[in-house]
Amino acid sequence: MKPIKVGLVGYGRAGKIAAQEILKDPDLRLAWIARQEWESDPEVNGRGKNRRIHIAGQEIPALRTNELASRSLMRAHRTDLVVDLAGSAAINAYAHLAEKGTRIVSAVSHYEPGDAAALQLASVRAAVLHSPNITLGINLILVLARALRKLIPHADIQIVEEHFSAKPGRSGTAEQIARILGLELDDSIHSIRAGGIIGKHELIFGLPNQTIRLVHESISRAAFARGALLAGKWLMESEPDFYTMEKLVFRKMRMGFLADAEEEGA
Repeated sequence: MKPIKVGLVGYGRAGKIAAQEILKDPDLRLAWIARQEWESDPEVNGRGKNRRIHIAGQEIPALRTNELASRSLMRAHRTDLVVDLAGSAAINAYAHLAEKGTRIVSAVSHYEPGDAAALQLASVRAAVLHSPNITLGINLILVLARALRKLIPHADIQIVEEHFSAKPGRSGTAEQIARILGLELDDSIHSIRAGGIIGKHELIFGLPNQTIRLVHESISRAAFARGALLAGKWLMESEPDFYTMEKLVFRKMRMGFLADAEEEGA
């Protein structure tokens, strides 16, 4: 089986980790990296179509994000999968990339209201996934939390989120969990800011005689990069549609339970 050709959008902290992870994975091949500007990066050589970045002994084509809108350029740099770990700058290229069957994974934390239409348009032609928090663990927590909410709707639920001291406002992930569970944001979310905590979320289900806790902690930002790449591999098995990481995790869990049930009944 040929490796999956991956185009990577974004070369910040998460993007650099993702590039290293792709290069280490025999099932993946890093086809190009796109970011808004390359001029200040000392690892980049050449200009225009000949621009390259040197990573782990390899020369990888280095594109500007606005160049992704060029149909002719992207025909020359066609990929099976695009992973976007940056911002919304690439979203207008999604539709024409999807026309060629390119799957798209977006871990962009914030899109403008009108950008949702571009995601939906691309998902008509190819599998598209958007999840602001794309770690495997937090999406497993979301699936389990939904199940517990249905099983014990009378439980008191509180969310405690911890992040680094400079992080402003409430955690977007905590707000997402609260909305999914039908909770009031101001009453259910408690924020802690201290030191360099990358991210920790704890869901507390309080019952009269027992307490159930679901906890997820990111100990490295590599969790986000690895989650995006895992989602990309799963999308290669998926039909054109709009997905979330939570939806794919649930599908994988259900398939596993069904397989176990069939094996036990055999």
